[in-house]
Amino acid sequence: MLEIPVCLKNENDFVRTNEVFTVGVPFPVGCLLDTEHISLQNNDSKESIDASFGITSSWSDGSVQWGLLTFRTSLAPREQKLLTLTKAETLSSSIPKSVIVEELTDKLIVNTGLAEFHLSTQILAPFVTVLNVGKGSESPVVSGSLMSLEDDNGKQHTANITDTTIDQKQSSLFVSVKQQGEFGNSSQHSGFSFISKLTFYQESSVVKWDFTIWNSAAAKHQGGCWDLGDERSLLFKSLSAQLSVENAEELSWKDIIETEWKTDSTGNFSVYQGSSGGDNWESATHQDSQGNLPSLSRGYLCRSKSHDLIEGLRASPFMHLGNHESGVTVHMTDFWQNFPKAMSVDQSKVTLSIFPEQIKDALYELQGGERKTHSIYFDFKGGQESLNWAYKPLVPTLTNKWYEACGVIPFMRAGTSDLPLDELLKSGLHGESNFFQKRELADEFGWRNFGEVFADHETLYQKPNEPLYATHYNNQYDPILGFTLQFIQKGDTRWFELMNDLARHVCDIDIYHTELDKVEYNGGLFWHTDHYLDAHTCTHRTFSKHNATSSTPGQTGGGPGAEHCYSMGLMYHYFMTGNETSKEAVIKLADWMINVHDGADGLLAQVLSIKNVELKKLIALLKGGEASAYRYPLTRGTGNFINTLLDAFIINDDRSKLDRVEGIIRQTLHPLDDIEKRDLKDIENTWSYTVLLQAIAKYLFIKEQVNEIDSAYGFAKQSLMHYVAWMKDNEMPYMEGEAELEFPNDTWVAQEIRKANLLVHAANYLAVVEPERKQYIARAEEFYDYIVDKLTGSKELHFSRVQILLMQNYGVHLMKDVQQDQQNQEPVSNFGFAPKMTILKVISLIVLKVFKGVRHFSPAGERKWLKTRGG
Repeated sequence: MLEIPVCLKNENDFVRTNEVFTVGVPFPVGCLLDTEHISLQNNDSKESIDASFGITSSWSDGSVQWGLLTFRTSLAPREQKLLTLTKAETLSSSIPKSVIVEELTDKLIVNTGLAEFHLSTQILAPFVTVLNVGKGSESPVVSGSLMSLEDDNGKQHTANITDTTIDQKQSSLFVSVKQQGEFGNSSQHSGFSFISKLTFYQESSVVKWDFTIWNSAAAKHQGGCWDLGDERSLLFKSLSAQLSVENAEELSWKDIIETEWKTDSTGNFSVYQGSSGGDNWESATHQDSQGNLPSLSRGYLCRSKSHDLIEGLRASPFMHLGNHESGVTVHMTDFWQNFPKAMSVDQSKVTLSIFPEQIKDALYELQGGERKTHSIYFDFKGGQESLNWAYKPLVPTLTNKWYEACGVIPFMRAGTSDLPLDELLKSGLHGESNFFQKRELADEFGWRNFGEVFADHETLYQKPNEPLYATHYNNQYDPILGFTLQFIQKGDTRWFELMNDLARHVCDIDIYHTELDKVEYNGGLFWHTDHYLDAHTCTHRTFSKHNATSSTPGQTGGGPGAEHCYSMGLMYHYFMTGNETSKEAVIKLADWMINVHDGADGLLAQVLSIKNVELKKLIALLKGGEASAYRYPLTRGTGNFINTLLDAFIINDDRSKLDRVEGIIRQTLHPLDDIEKRDLKDIENTWSYTVLLQAIAKYLFIKEQVNEIDSAYGFAKQSLMHYVAWMKDNEMPYMEGEAELEFPNDTWVAQEIRKANLLVHAANYLAVVEPERKQYIARAEEFYDYIVDKLTGSKELHFSRVQILLMQNYGVHLMKDVQQDQQNQEPVSNFGFAPKMTILKVISLIVLKVFKGVRHFSPAGERKWLKTRGG
């Protein structure tokens, strides 16, 4: 019988009324064939809870793999609820009717049963009118609204809608209206684009608004540097939304969640958050294009004519305006974290300053390809306390054993939290350098920085008493995935908070949202900021003009690159939250990686590719040397390519991505490679081959899931076993070759976990050869023990990169006693000898590229390609 425990725990001292919950739930293959008879029940009261369930991915047999559970319930202060998700014998008749959306010529009417919303399809307001409905009458709550952006020249721009999409697929409990467009006025387009998403809930007056501002232009990035002040950045003074509230007789507010509500008979109130309010609120993280700190004010100011001025550090304001029958309650999420922020009321006008006008007329700079999303909750019928839960929504938790039973996460086994690796990871949430404290140290707050991980390891070689570098991590080694795995294993919702905040940051800031730059840059993920150097004014974009050289010798600039693409955490963020932005990011990153490796189709692009690849191989062969017969290198770049395509295959059921992976593997290595010729003992240049092998292990896992034990599977498996056999006999800890390392530090110790995990993978494919299997496990244990021995007590253990490497690779150590299902044995195949490159093969490759370039030649295309290269 299907019984999935779901736990809710209110750790706050306020009541949560009809809180909306959305949680991703996995299922084992074949367990759930449809979602019509899903039932959610309170374990104590045995009462059913209205719930909706939508499918987000399916197994190859058509059964549900991941689904999105949506429900509402209330919790008292400090209350814990245990719920059970089951299959109901009959279809529940208690679920209210769905949200009704009526599409007219120039507007939409959304009726939730408790409120009716009129939305323009021409100009984003965000609401034209809001009505309370029910009991045979309709009364207006909002009679109009206005959205305005003021540019750097003081011109006001309205939000002109170009596209409207209604999404009713995810859940029958809510409907989302997504509108996109551009800011402009009667004479010109401002250059700013936007994405607005309003989510309406059935039988509810609550609305969630996610608003994204976006500069879709390509940065100029002169010399491969990405500093603020780029000529294609957009500058603006403010961005706000204003609502006109009917019957605005009563105004009440509070500046922070913990305080009591205050009333103001004059109808005037404002709160402005000018900085994080933390100890390091004047951090160099916030420097402007000139390298100067803007005129920030510490903390927040709260003004009301009926009350004395309130000064504080971190505001989390709520506001209610209306009368005893109707009104609007508003909460802007992550108010102080995403500073600057402001909220004000003037009589019947509510102004929500998403980007408020700043002190001394400072300007906001939105870099080319950069965007930012803010979230606001409204309740148009509930009382003052109706949105308390929006301050910090609860996170439902499932057991780690259920995740293990479902098999949706590669190599996942339920842990017990008392193993040596778990001890090393405790500093992630505890101690003076945990991930939340890292935020405080670098003040990783503000609209551009919130959610980011401070790259404290980059300060390792700084001089004593020197101010800490401003350095940003940008999802290197997929901390989103690492946080996800820890949340699943431990059930501690702080890991979920870190995952969710970082995923939102990466999707907005770290991904290059443009189609107007080089084909190998468009849609790409920026690297972490430069190793062991201050980021200066490049924000989260790796290379700054203020650094004369990079930590990588000879490299002083660049852009998004294949060596830095991590999508698996974003995939699970989508499955666990239903956040469509993360799904879109995975799909776009996969397309970007294809473009990185294939390049543009035009003639000039193909000629450049020939110069960089085939010509070098031809010269080497003509000189009597050797050249690689493989198209792809044995590096993390290729491993990341495989990983990202696999994630796109899973999240979008795109078979072409899996087929592409199989071609990449065959063009990268072979079961009979002469491994000594691949020079894997050159640690600095070849260490990341382990990332590639891990990607192949993930490919095998997915092929087993879809029950394709075919020739492609056999080729990959035999190649993996060939290389790991070499590792078993030859690999030693990196630090034993310390003299060969440019920066010998404990990051290399943490990287050893990749070797240990690969040895476990190989061992579990050797279940029928027990003596040999024990040799692999013994070698794996050596590496695990080495990691624990070297990092226990290490002064570098708390560093972000060390912690994240361990988290990203967490779990395989729990599989040392797991033997592979022998039914997954591939058919015996002879894959011949490893390929060799010849002069004739090189010439044929050159001819193919020239033919491709001629086939796609167009003067306009060649000019566009040349123009983007000039960046």
